[in-house]
Amino acid sequence: FAAAHGMPASLGALAAAPVVTATVLGRQLRIAAYLGDERHEVLLEPTLISENFLFLRQAILAGIGVGIVPDYVMQDDMRRGTVVTSLDAYRLSIFGTHMYMLYMPNRHHTRATATFIEFILEQAGKTGRGGPDGMRQGFLSGDNPPAARRQ
Repeated sequence: FAAAHGMPASLGALAAAPVVTATVLGRQLRIAAYLGDERHEVLLEPTLISENFLFLRQAILAGIGVGIVPDYVMQDDMRRGTVVTSLDAYRLSIFGTHMYMLYMPNRHHTRATATFIEFILEQAGKTGRGGPDGMRQGFLSGDNPPAARRQ
């Protein structure tokens, strides 16, 4: 796609380009783009949407449009130079910055569940997004659960 059409150099150009991405069904795709401390928003009408990132990767490689996917989906392709990036000065956010881990309250979790919870908390702590002290019954510390759920 980039070789034939060029890559968008502005958010307005991105809105006019064919977009390949994942999205939340039933909602418009609204991207928040941060340039330094400035916040910009753009509404996109994707050409192709899917929840399958392998499918989206193949569509991007086939040149269907500009891909908006997590870095890890295209990381090897970027390293090899088979795809290029655009709007690198911006930090894009599609689904927001909050992460929620929901699980059934239970006094005794299975070893697999407990290990998963510990792993997620450790990873969140490394990125400054919570940690063992930041979790309350499935809520991150920055969230405000209803009073009935607080303990």
